[in-house]
Amino acid sequence: MTTAHVLRRRTWNEIAPLLVGVLISIAVCWPWVGRGGRLLLLDWVIGPHPHLLSRSAHGLDGGVASGVPLQVVVGAVDRFLGAPSTWLPIAVLFPLAATGAARLCRHGGAGLAGCLAAAIFYCVNPMVFDRIGAGQIAFLLGYALLPHAVVALLEGADRGWRGGWVPGLWFAALAGCSAHYAWIVAVLVLALLIAVRVRVRALACVAIAAMVAGASSLYLLVGPAVGSHQISASAGVDLVAYRTTGGSSFDRVVHVLGLYGFWREVPYEPRTVLSGWWLLLVVLLFLAGVGYVDRLRRPRAPGGRSVAVVLLIAAGLGLLLALGDQGPAGSVFRWMYWHVHAFQAMREPQKFAALVALGLCVGFGWGVDVLTRDLRRRVVRVAAGLALAALAVAYTPTLFDGLDGHLSTSTLPADWAAADRAVGSGPQSAVLFLPWHLYLAFPFTDARVIANPANDFFRRPVISGDNVELPNVADESPARRSAYLVEEMANARTGGTAFGSRLAPLGVGYVVLAKTADWPGYDWLNRQQSLVKVLDTAAITVWQVTATDPLTQRVSRRSPTAYSVVAGSPGPITVPEPFDSGWHLGGQRPQATPEGVLRFTVGPGPAAIRFTPWPWVRTGYWLSAVMAVLSGLLAFATRRPVMPAVRRLLTSRGG
Repeated sequence: MTTAHVLRRRTWNEIAPLLVGVLISIAVCWPWVGRGGRLLLLDWVIGPHPHLLSRSAHGLDGGVASGVPLQVVVGAVDRFLGAPSTWLPIAVLFPLAATGAARLCRHGGAGLAGCLAAAIFYCVNPMVFDRIGAGQIAFLLGYALLPHAVVALLEGADRGWRGGWVPGLWFAALAGCSAHYAWIVAVLVLALLIAVRVRVRALACVAIAAMVAGASSLYLLVGPAVGSHQISASAGVDLVAYRTTGGSSFDRVVHVLGLYGFWREVPYEPRTVLSGWWLLLVVLLFLAGVGYVDRLRRPRAPGGRSVAVVLLIAAGLGLLLALGDQGPAGSVFRWMYWHVHAFQAMREPQKFAALVALGLCVGFGWGVDVLTRDLRRRVVRVAAGLALAALAVAYTPTLFDGLDGHLSTSTLPADWAAADRAVGSGPQSAVLFLPWHLYLAFPFTDARVIANPANDFFRRPVISGDNVELPNVADESPARRSAYLVEEMANARTGGTAFGSRLAPLGVGYVVLAKTADWPGYDWLNRQQSLVKVLDTAAITVWQVTATDPLTQRVSRRSPTAYSVVAGSPGPITVPEPFDSGWHLGGQRPQATPEGVLRFTVGPGPAAIRFTPWPWVRTGYWLSAVMAVLSGLLAFATRRPVMPAVRRLLTSRGG
């Protein structure tokens, strides 16, 4: 076989999975292309005025800055492309996932047929279906990058410290999509160390990778370190509410192995339209078992056995953790949840099933490789592999065509644009958006429930419902301001007329009521003093708040983390910002008002009020970016023969 032939085969092995991923992407996303409008999902809502940095990204509201790099990228893309930015991340994740799964399968010694089968199954399965339906696109982008990170880790483990730079960057990219991958990667690293029996080279690689990932993700650490740590009092209820589904222990194990178990069951899941789904699962598991047995007993390529061992251990640990507090490791899971603050991010344990999906899909690819390897012609092997991969497609047939036609883009009604024009722009007056719910269904979403979209649909700051309203959970919001608003709305509903004046200390200049959900129950707004109706359409009503609070008159908002106080009479002032001890006026700490906002005492001169953790959070972003760039340069240097030249240059005595 000539060198040119080998290069052509290698190129085709890399291009074919990419083409498969592109075809799957087209099959899933084509209903959204060219239709206009925005794709609005349960936890994926990007409006026409997205914020590049959320309040949490500034260190506010506890400072959990999960997914900030992705948030910035998507916000920037939206400013250039507009509505297509809402579905482009979904279109991108399939080629990424397909090429990653194929790389990992090939790293274990599989041929093209097996690699394509693994790529198809990794892209088309119930976990991907459920997460798209729930709008957890950031998590899915991390899922697409996960096999690439595994390949980098496996390759780096044999190179010692020089091999740690690349997997460290992959780990940082995963955390940049979703902070949940910090724990998923930790399980993966543990699986590697168990598989290689803690070799020195592997330890050195892991140490460098952890250093690179941590240094490139400092923004995730700085915010919670300097934030106010406002943790919901219902954390224990969360642990129950977000449990992996299943009526019995056996059912839960089957659900996780079948890549189901998502706590929010989708009514049109594949298993609801596929009566024999469990039979297909048995076949898929059998083929995966064949693949693993082959790799463990007769590895066909260097590293095939070690790859199989790592994936088996990672999938096994992922299965145990995906069962959460209901599984054999339930006591460990509960202890971690209550005693390790950052582990509360994994309140939904089924996210650990990403490791199960990786192990199952790659094992399936190896099983297909076993069944097709004796076929003589390469074209025949590939055709047979694709025929077997059809089992994976049959297992999740409703993923295509925009999740079987259930997801479509939404065109915002002109009434919303009119409401935005009515309230105008500027940081000084906020908008109170009602109905007071975190999740709502709208006519323009075909009655599909989505996260409250007001924050990205109005140019002014928005105050909206922040209670997730889970069963048996009365209130999850830690904000005193929210409790105050709920109480005042209850008073107005029973006959009070002073709601407008009660909003003044919160800096609310407008009240917007969308005519959806339980909006008829807000008819009491029409009888409130200090509320003047400025817009009333079929979809939305806007009132202007005419009441003012003398304690806020000297205060002006300059940025999300800074207010200025103009000269005036000395005494107390109110800052319309949710109470957080991180706000300072000089050396003065704030007091909490009954409305749940800030109060300071000032002199007659001007003053500045700043959120003091923000400079630290901002420094964390800069350091993360600098460390990522430096790590990338070092990764490049250690992968190519430039280090000897650098050493000679540094040790030379000549010019």
